[in-house]
Amino acid sequence: MPGQLGIFHTEAQIGDAAFTLYRVDFAPEQGENKASAYEEELRSSDYFDIYHSHFYYEMHVITGGEAHLCVDQTDYRISCGEIFIIPPHTAHFAIVRADRQASNIVLCLRMEQKGPETGEYARFMDTLQENSCIARPLSPELLYQFMALHSCLAGKRFRDHCRRQMLAYDVLVGLFEQFDGLRGPETFDAEDVSDKVLFELEGYINSAEKYSLQEIAERLGYAPRHTARLIRQLYGKNLQEIRQQSSIAAVRRMLVLYPDMSLREIAEKTGFSGVAAMNRAFKESEGMLPAAWRKKASEQETSFPPNRREG
Repeated sequence: MPGQLGIFHTEAQIGDAAFTLYRVDFAPEQGENKASAYEEELRSSDYFDIYHSHFYYEMHVITGGEAHLCVDQTDYRISCGEIFIIPPHTAHFAIVRADRQASNIVLCLRMEQKGPETGEYARFMDTLQENSCIARPLSPELLYQFMALHSCLAGKRFRDHCRRQMLAYDVLVGLFEQFDGLRGPETFDAEDVSDKVLFELEGYINSAEKYSLQEIAERLGYAPRHTARLIRQLYGKNLQEIRQQSSIAAVRRMLVLYPDMSLREIAEKTGFSGVAAMNRAFKESEGMLPAAWRKKASEQETSFPPNRREG
Protein backbone atom coordinates (compact mmCIF):
# COMPACT_ATOMS: atom_id res chain seq x y z
CA MET A 1 0.00 0.00 0.00
CA PRO A 2 1.26 3.53 -0.62
CA GLY A 3 2.92 4.99 2.44
CA GLN A 4 3.40 1.64 4.18
CA LEU A 5 6.43 1.99 6.47
CA GLY A 6 8.14 -0.59 8.67
CA ILE A 7 8.99 1.49 11.73
CA PHE A 8 11.20 -1.09 13.44
CA HIS A 9 11.74 -4.81 13.52
CA THR A 10 12.45 -7.14 16.42
CA GLU A 11 14.04 -10.56 16.16
CA ALA A 12 13.36 -13.51 18.45
CA GLN A 13 14.14 -17.21 18.44
CA ILE A 14 12.27 -20.03 20.17
CA GLY A 15 13.85 -23.43 19.60
CA ASP A 16 14.43 -23.90 15.89
CA ALA A 17 11.96 -21.14 14.93
CA ALA A 18 13.44 -17.70 14.21
CA PHE A 19 11.02 -14.77 14.05
CA THR A 20 11.28 -11.25 12.73
CA LEU A 21 8.41 -9.03 13.83
CA TYR A 22 7.81 -5.72 12.03
CA ARG A 23 5.68 -2.89 13.24
CA VAL A 24 3.90 -1.22 10.33
CA ASP A 25 2.29 2.20 10.14
CA PHE A 26 0.31 3.59 7.23
CA ALA A 27 1.37 7.12 6.39
CA PRO A 28 2.75 9.02 3.38
CA GLU A 29 6.46 9.13 2.93
CA GLN A 30 7.07 12.84 3.53
CA GLY A 31 5.80 15.74 5.52
CA GLU A 32 2.64 16.74 7.35
CA ASN A 33 1.11 18.37 4.27
CA LYS A 34 1.29 15.11 2.39
CA ALA A 35 -0.20 13.37 5.41
CA SER A 36 -3.22 15.64 5.26
CA ALA A 37 -3.57 15.12 1.52
CA TYR A 38 -3.31 11.37 1.99
CA GLU A 39 -5.99 11.36 4.69
CA GLU A 40 -8.24 13.46 2.50
CA GLU A 41 -7.77 11.00 -0.35
CA LEU A 42 -8.88 8.16 1.90
CA ARG A 43 -11.88 10.08 3.18
CA SER A 44 -12.96 11.09 -0.31
CA SER A 45 -13.20 7.49 -1.56
CA ASP A 46 -15.58 4.74 -0.47
CA TYR A 47 -12.92 2.07 -0.82
CA PHE A 48 -9.15 1.99 -0.87
CA ASP A 49 -8.25 -1.23 -2.65
CA ILE A 50 -4.87 -2.16 -4.03
CA TYR A 51 -4.23 -5.87 -4.30
CA HIS A 52 -0.81 -6.87 -3.04
CA SER A 53 0.94 -9.75 -1.28
CA HIS A 54 4.00 -10.30 0.96
CA PHE A 55 6.51 -13.01 1.78
CA TYR A 56 5.55 -12.78 5.47
CA TYR A 57 2.43 -13.19 7.61
CA GLU A 58 0.45 -9.97 8.01
CA MET A 59 -1.48 -9.71 11.28
CA HIS A 60 -4.31 -7.21 11.68
CA VAL A 61 -5.42 -6.53 15.26
CA ILE A 62 -8.54 -4.38 15.55
CA THR A 63 -8.52 -2.15 18.62
CA GLY A 64 -11.49 0.01 17.71
CA GLY A 65 -14.43 -0.02 15.33
CA GLU A 66 -14.63 -2.60 12.57
CA ALA A 67 -12.32 -3.41 9.66
CA HIS A 68 -12.92 -5.04 6.29
CA LEU A 69 -10.37 -7.10 4.38
CA CYS A 70 -10.54 -8.75 1.00
CA VAL A 71 -8.33 -11.85 0.81
CA ASP A 72 -8.27 -14.03 -2.31
CA GLN A 73 -11.55 -12.55 -3.58
CA THR A 74 -13.29 -13.16 -0.25
CA ASP A 75 -14.49 -10.33 2.01
CA TYR A 76 -13.94 -10.56 5.76
CA ARG A 77 -15.26 -8.38 8.57
CA ILE A 78 -13.09 -8.12 11.68
CA SER A 79 -14.53 -6.68 14.88
CA CYS A 80 -12.86 -4.88 17.76
CA GLY A 81 -10.68 -7.21 19.84
CA GLU A 82 -10.11 -9.70 17.02
CA ILE A 83 -7.01 -10.68 15.06
CA PHE A 84 -6.88 -11.67 11.40
CA ILE A 85 -3.79 -13.38 9.97
CA ILE A 86 -3.05 -13.20 6.23
CA PRO A 87 -0.60 -15.91 5.11
CA PRO A 88 2.39 -15.21 2.84
CA HIS A 89 1.97 -14.85 -0.93
CA THR A 90 -1.78 -14.28 -0.55
CA ALA A 91 -3.33 -11.42 -2.51
CA HIS A 92 -5.30 -9.04 -0.32
CA PHE A 93 -6.30 -5.46 0.28
CA ALA A 94 -7.78 -3.46 3.14
CA ILE A 95 -11.13 -1.79 2.66
CA VAL A 96 -11.36 1.69 4.16
CA ARG A 97 -14.85 3.13 4.37
CA ALA A 98 -15.15 6.88 4.58
CA ASP A 99 -18.16 6.70 6.89
CA ARG A 100 -16.58 4.41 9.49
CA GLN A 101 -13.68 4.74 11.92
CA ALA A 102 -11.47 1.78 12.75
CA SER A 103 -8.27 1.47 14.72
CA ASN A 104 -6.08 -1.23 13.21
CA ILE A 105 -2.68 -2.46 14.42
CA VAL A 106 -0.64 -4.14 11.68
CA LEU A 107 2.30 -6.38 12.55
CA CYS A 108 4.20 -8.44 10.01
CA LEU A 109 5.76 -11.73 11.04
CA ARG A 110 8.49 -13.57 9.15
CA MET A 111 9.48 -17.03 10.34
CA GLU A 112 12.26 -19.36 9.24
CA GLN A 113 13.78 -22.56 10.54
CA LYS A 114 17.22 -22.41 12.13
CA GLY A 115 19.39 -24.86 13.99
CA PRO A 116 18.63 -28.51 14.73
CA GLU A 117 15.08 -29.76 14.36
CA THR A 118 13.28 -29.56 17.70
CA GLY A 119 9.69 -29.37 16.53
CA GLU A 120 8.84 -25.78 17.41
CA TYR A 121 9.08 -24.48 13.85
CA ALA A 122 6.68 -27.11 12.51
CA ARG A 123 4.23 -26.51 15.36
CA PHE A 124 4.34 -22.74 14.89
CA MET A 125 3.87 -23.10 11.14
CA ASP A 126 0.87 -25.42 11.59
CA THR A 127 -0.65 -23.02 14.10
CA LEU A 128 -0.29 -20.01 11.83
CA GLN A 129 -1.74 -21.87 8.87
CA GLU A 130 -4.68 -23.29 10.83
CA ASN A 131 -5.61 -19.85 12.13
CA SER A 132 -5.04 -17.84 8.95
CA CYS A 133 -7.96 -16.09 7.23
CA ILE A 134 -10.17 -16.50 10.32
CA ALA A 135 -11.21 -13.67 12.63
CA ARG A 136 -10.11 -14.85 16.08
CA PRO A 137 -10.92 -13.02 19.35
CA LEU A 138 -7.91 -12.12 21.49
CA SER A 139 -7.77 -12.33 25.26
CA PRO A 140 -7.67 -8.88 26.94
CA GLU A 141 -4.11 -9.58 28.10
CA LEU A 142 -2.88 -10.47 24.62
CA LEU A 143 -4.69 -7.50 23.07
CA TYR A 144 -2.89 -5.23 25.54
CA GLN A 145 0.45 -6.83 24.63
CA PHE A 146 -0.13 -6.17 20.93
CA MET A 147 -0.98 -2.54 21.70
CA ALA A 148 2.09 -2.15 23.94
CA LEU A 149 4.41 -3.50 21.26
CA HIS A 150 2.87 -1.36 18.56
CA SER A 151 3.13 1.81 20.62
CA CYS A 152 6.71 1.12 21.74
CA LEU A 153 9.00 3.79 20.29
CA ALA A 154 12.00 2.75 18.25
CA GLY A 155 14.53 4.47 20.46
CA LYS A 156 18.27 3.91 20.20
CA ARG A 157 18.87 3.28 23.89
CA PHE A 158 19.67 -0.22 25.08
CA ARG A 159 16.69 -0.06 27.43
CA ASP A 160 14.34 0.60 24.50
CA HIS A 161 15.77 -2.36 22.60
CA CYS A 162 15.33 -4.69 25.59
CA ARG A 163 11.78 -3.53 26.17
CA ARG A 164 10.86 -4.15 22.53
CA GLN A 165 12.47 -7.58 22.75
CA MET A 166 10.46 -8.52 25.84
CA LEU A 167 7.24 -7.22 24.32
CA ALA A 168 7.91 -9.20 21.13
CA TYR A 169 8.39 -12.42 23.12
CA ASP A 170 5.20 -11.72 25.09
CA VAL A 171 3.24 -11.29 21.85
CA LEU A 172 4.68 -14.40 20.22
CA VAL A 173 4.26 -16.68 23.23
CA GLY A 174 0.80 -15.30 24.01
CA LEU A 175 -0.33 -15.70 20.41
CA PHE A 176 0.76 -19.32 20.10
CA GLU A 177 -0.44 -20.26 23.59
CA GLN A 178 -3.89 -18.89 22.83
CA PHE A 179 -3.97 -20.88 19.60
CA ASP A 180 -2.59 -23.97 21.40
CA GLY A 181 0.47 -23.99 19.20
CA LEU A 182 2.98 -23.63 22.04
CA ARG A 183 3.16 -25.25 25.44
CA GLY A 184 5.50 -23.16 27.48
CA PRO A 185 8.22 -24.49 29.78
CA GLU A 186 5.85 -24.48 32.75
CA THR A 187 3.38 -26.84 31.09
CA PHE A 188 3.33 -30.57 31.74
CA ASP A 189 2.03 -33.87 30.49
CA ALA A 190 -0.61 -35.85 32.37
CA GLU A 191 1.86 -38.74 32.70
CA ASP A 192 4.18 -36.50 34.73
CA VAL A 193 1.53 -35.71 37.36
CA SER A 194 1.48 -37.72 40.59
CA ASP A 195 -1.43 -39.97 41.52
CA LYS A 196 -2.07 -37.77 44.55
CA VAL A 197 -2.59 -34.68 42.38
CA LEU A 198 -4.82 -36.60 39.96
CA PHE A 199 -6.91 -37.89 42.88
CA GLU A 200 -7.26 -34.36 44.29
CA LEU A 201 -8.15 -32.98 40.85
CA GLU A 202 -10.94 -35.53 40.41
CA GLY A 203 -12.27 -34.67 43.85
CA TYR A 204 -12.37 -30.93 43.08
CA ILE A 205 -14.07 -31.51 39.72
CA ASN A 206 -16.81 -33.70 41.21
CA SER A 207 -17.23 -31.74 44.43
CA ALA A 208 -20.63 -30.32 45.26
CA GLU A 209 -18.82 -27.04 45.96
CA LYS A 210 -18.45 -26.44 42.19
CA TYR A 211 -14.94 -25.03 42.45
CA SER A 212 -13.95 -22.68 39.64
CA LEU A 213 -10.94 -23.39 37.45
CA GLN A 214 -9.04 -20.65 39.29
CA GLU A 215 -9.84 -22.21 42.67
CA ILE A 216 -8.85 -25.70 41.54
CA ALA A 217 -5.57 -24.37 40.13
CA GLU A 218 -4.76 -22.58 43.40
CA ARG A 219 -5.42 -25.73 45.44
CA LEU A 220 -3.21 -27.82 43.15
CA GLY A 221 -0.50 -25.18 42.97
CA TYR A 222 -0.66 -24.84 39.18
CA ALA A 223 -1.44 -21.97 36.82
CA PRO A 224 -5.07 -21.94 35.58
CA ARG A 225 -4.11 -22.48 31.93
CA HIS A 226 -1.97 -25.49 32.88
CA THR A 227 -4.79 -26.92 34.97
CA ALA A 228 -7.17 -26.48 32.04
CA ARG A 229 -4.77 -28.34 29.74
CA LEU A 230 -4.40 -31.18 32.26
CA ILE A 231 -8.18 -31.54 32.53
CA ARG A 232 -8.45 -31.60 28.75
CA GLN A 233 -5.74 -34.27 28.50
CA LEU A 234 -7.36 -36.48 31.15
CA TYR A 235 -11.04 -36.12 30.27
CA GLY A 236 -11.07 -34.95 26.65
CA LYS A 237 -13.34 -32.08 27.72
CA ASN A 238 -13.04 -28.78 29.55
CA LEU A 239 -14.30 -28.25 33.11
CA GLN A 240 -17.65 -26.82 32.04
CA GLU A 241 -18.33 -29.69 29.64
CA ILE A 242 -17.45 -32.27 32.30
CA ARG A 243 -19.81 -30.72 34.83
CA GLN A 244 -22.62 -30.41 32.32
CA GLN A 245 -22.20 -34.06 31.40
CA SER A 246 -22.35 -34.98 35.10
CA SER A 247 -25.47 -32.85 35.58
CA ILE A 248 -27.18 -34.49 32.61
CA ALA A 249 -26.45 -37.92 34.11
CA ALA A 250 -27.97 -36.76 37.41
CA VAL A 251 -31.08 -35.52 35.59
CA ARG A 252 -31.50 -38.92 33.92
CA ARG A 253 -31.27 -40.71 37.27
CA MET A 254 -33.80 -38.43 38.94
CA LEU A 255 -36.24 -38.67 36.03
CA VAL A 256 -36.34 -42.44 36.55
CA LEU A 257 -36.07 -42.66 40.34
CA TYR A 258 -38.54 -39.84 41.09
CA PRO A 259 -41.29 -39.98 38.43
CA ASP A 260 -43.47 -37.53 40.39
CA MET A 261 -40.77 -34.88 40.95
CA SER A 262 -41.32 -31.73 38.91
CA LEU A 263 -38.81 -30.60 36.30
CA ARG A 264 -38.26 -27.40 38.27
CA GLU A 265 -37.19 -29.37 41.34
CA ILE A 266 -34.91 -31.60 39.27
CA ALA A 267 -33.29 -28.55 37.68
CA GLU A 268 -32.62 -27.04 41.12
CA LYS A 269 -31.17 -30.26 42.54
CA THR A 270 -28.86 -30.87 39.57
CA GLY A 271 -27.33 -27.41 39.49
CA PHE A 272 -29.12 -25.84 36.52
CA SER A 273 -30.26 -22.23 36.67
CA GLY A 274 -33.77 -23.19 35.63
CA VAL A 275 -35.94 -25.54 33.61
CA ALA A 276 -35.13 -23.78 30.33
CA ALA A 277 -31.37 -24.20 30.83
CA MET A 278 -31.84 -27.85 31.80
CA ASN A 279 -34.09 -28.53 28.80
CA ARG A 280 -31.61 -26.93 26.42
CA ALA A 281 -28.61 -28.87 27.74
CA PHE A 282 -30.53 -32.14 28.02
CA LYS A 283 -31.87 -31.96 24.46
CA GLU A 284 -28.42 -31.17 23.12
CA SER A 285 -27.04 -34.23 24.90
CA GLU A 286 -29.90 -36.74 24.58
CA GLY A 287 -31.75 -35.53 21.48
CA MET A 288 -35.03 -34.96 23.33
CA LEU A 289 -36.48 -32.94 26.21
CA PRO A 290 -36.45 -34.37 29.76
CA ALA A 291 -40.23 -34.86 29.80
CA ALA A 292 -40.10 -36.92 26.60
CA TRP A 293 -37.11 -38.88 27.89
CA ARG A 294 -38.95 -39.66 31.15
CA LYS A 295 -42.01 -40.84 29.25
CA LYS A 296 -39.91 -43.05 26.99
CA ALA A 297 -38.02 -44.52 29.95
CA SER A 298 -41.30 -45.23 31.74
CA GLU A 299 -42.76 -46.99 28.69
CA GLN A 300 -39.66 -49.14 28.28
CA GLU A 301 -39.79 -50.13 31.95
CA THR A 302 -43.43 -51.23 31.80
CA SER A 303 -42.91 -53.15 28.54
CA PHE A 304 -40.23 -55.34 30.15
CA PRO A 305 -41.65 -56.75 33.42
CA PRO A 306 -39.19 -58.40 35.79
CA ASN A 307 -38.63 -62.12 35.45
CA ARG A 308 -40.65 -64.39 37.73
CA ARG A 309 -39.48 -67.71 39.08
CA GLU A 310 -41.62 -70.56 37.83
CA GLY A 311 -42.69 -73.69 39.71
